[in-house]
Amino acid sequence: MTMYLHAVQSYVWNHLATKRISVYGSSNVLVGDTVEKKDGTVVVVKSEEEAAQYTMRDVVLALPGHQVVLPTLSQVNESVYDSLLKSIGVENGMAQVKDGKLAPRELQLTGSYRHVLAFPGEAKYRLVKYEDGEESAKSFFTPEGRFPEDSAFPSGSKEALLVSFQLPAGTYATMAIRELLNLSGLNRFRVITYLHI
Repeated sequence: MTMYLHAVQSYVWNHLATKRISVYGSSNVLVGDTVEKKDGTVVVVKSEEEAAQYTMRDVVLALPGHQVVLPTLSQVNESVYDSLLKSIGVENGMAQVKDGKLAPRELQLTGSYRHVLAFPGEAKYRLVKYEDGEESAKSFFTPEGRFPEDSAFPSGSKEALLVSFQLPAGTYATMAIRELLNLSGLNRFRVITYLHI
């Protein structure tokens, strides 16, 4: 049951994060956004002056629950959260109390927050040439997951773009790679993944 509830939370969060970016863009913090302050508390931005104190790195959206602060943007707010939950059959939001009765413990989700934008750390890349079209991704990296020395790469007629980065917990490398490949000119590379954990 808990797995289903967390899937619902992720579905709602992904839908609203997409709406936040597609409707309002990803450049500026807006009045009505929820931001995480340096002390870890989450607040709704109340003025343009307050918005200027934050960057998009600070903007968060709530995973639905009964102890979260929700944004007050016209198209991303509590009623939009509730409508989305109702559309997938979740009545009364993620409320702790329904009809005056305490919900079962496993249904009492407090909620949490995720940053709208994630930024990779320790990002590195290298463009290499090679011959073998079926060359294993592992041969492009050392056993520790690092790029080998330049001399380890043979020359050849094919190109590979090696990318290495770290992401915060709860984010997905597949999405980062998708966004990277959407950049002009990078769609000519074949995607070979090698994850070193």
